[in-house]
Amino acid sequence: MKIYTVIDGTAWCWGSTAQEIARRLPQHTFLFTTRPTVRGAQQCDLVWMRGYPYLFPLVRETGVPFIWGFTTGGDKASSQFARCSPFFRQSAGIIVQNLEGLQIMEMAGMDRVWLIPNGVDGGLHVPHARP
Repeated sequence: MKIYTVIDGTAWCWGSTAQEIARRLPQHTFLFTTRPTVRGAQQCDLVWMRGYPYLFPLVRETGVPFIWGFTTGGDKASSQFARCSPFFRQSAGIIVQNLEGLQIMEMAGMDRVWLIPNGVDGGLHVPHARP
């Protein structure tokens, strides 16, 4: 499967998370872009992106199934929810990164929601004791 993966840039946590997931799923081809286009997405089987409201009309135009991430929590969660809610039912699924996001989606009646929390790889990032 070819997955059109829209990221902010390689230095942001979303980009590194997407790259790590791609590394762990070698059976799929991940095409990363910071400048999504309709034509680029139409070359793939699935679009995977964060829930930026400006991207939804572009993705809808492609006709390609999409999964998106609702990664906002705290004070901004309700406003982000309001901006993205018109597109919930059109998506193939939603990935949330915290329990608050999961609860928001469940209360909205979404049944294709997966919780993939942010985290630190303990094998890569081992704290050192101070002398």
